[in-house]
Amino acid sequence: MLIKARQIRAARALIGLTQREMATLLRVSEPTLKRIESDDWGPARSAAGTIAAIQGLLEERGVRFLPPGPEGGEGVRLVEPGPPDGSRDRGRSTD
Repeated sequence: MLIKARQIRAARALIGLTQREMATLLRVSEPTLKRIESDDWGPARSAAGTIAAIQGLLEERGVRFLPPGPEGGEGVRLVEPGPPDGSRDRGRSTD
């Protein structure tokens, strides 16, 4: 599922990151992140690797991206957030 600009903005707000903080974590420029979060540019016109990195960072911090459903359009949900470094999943069995 290709995430939307509004989902990225909402997810970032849910976990309390500024655009500057998120850009730093992703090692992209703040203007790049602003373009990705804009409805005029958005993820569809951005590098797939950058969008995957954004989605991965947000999901590591407890965000789940929701597809459109019978009750409305796409959205985001905050579940139990993981540690910023993703260490919660280290050493966990996948059986």
